[in-house]
Amino acid sequence: MFNQVVILISTLVCLMFTCICGIQHLERAGNNLTLFDSLYFCVVTFSTVGFGDVTPQIWPSQLLVVIMIFVALIVLPIQVTKQ
Repeated sequence: MFNQVVILISTLVCLMFTCICGIQHLERAGNNLTLFDSLYFCVVTFSTVGFGDVTPQIWPSQLLVVIMIFVALIVLPIQVTKQ
């Protein structure tokens, strides 16, 4: 059980890190989000709240967000249901 929790937390951390860095990097061409804004956006998006106060403005970062959401919807349930 402990190993499954560690793998799940590691998966979440990797997914969040990839999303934060990707949004930060891609949005440099647009409206210069800070690292905290990128972190805030990813946490709000992955928790399915989606306030809409911070949004990606250019299409590559919007595409990245869609891909990251699909990855989270596929990978996280698989991690939770593994025995």
